[in-house]
Amino acid sequence: LREVLKQEVQMPAIDTSVVPNADTAEKAIKPGVAGGKGGGDGKSVFVGNLPFSATEKQLRELFTLYGTVKAVEIKTDHHTGQPRGFGFVDMASDEEQRAAVAGLNGVLFDTRVLTVRCDKVK
Repeated sequence: LREVLKQEVQMPAIDTSVVPNADTAEKAIKPGVAGGKGGGDGKSVFVGNLPFSATEKQLRELFTLYGTVKAVEIKTDHHTGQPRGFGFVDMASDEEQRAAVAGLNGVLFDTRVLTVRCDKVK
């Protein structure tokens, strides 16, 4: 079953015509909110529930479907260096940020359903 799921969700096979949670994703977006690895320009997107095997390259390819990606960072444990299952993606514009949140929140990525939202002020 896992092999079948992995084959079905290989990059970049994402059905962008189906937008899960589109009605709530737009309400959750707050342009101008700083955070993540970005320079505080408010276009940082939090990506949660990442598989531990996910790479920054895969995440960049996924988000590139929605616009220009400025930076990608998957957070790791300081002691072990192992991925922590979440990261941040900085998009070039607010419109691209909104499109990525609406298009990717709730999408199956390598057997895990992603949580994608605008990053909050820390």
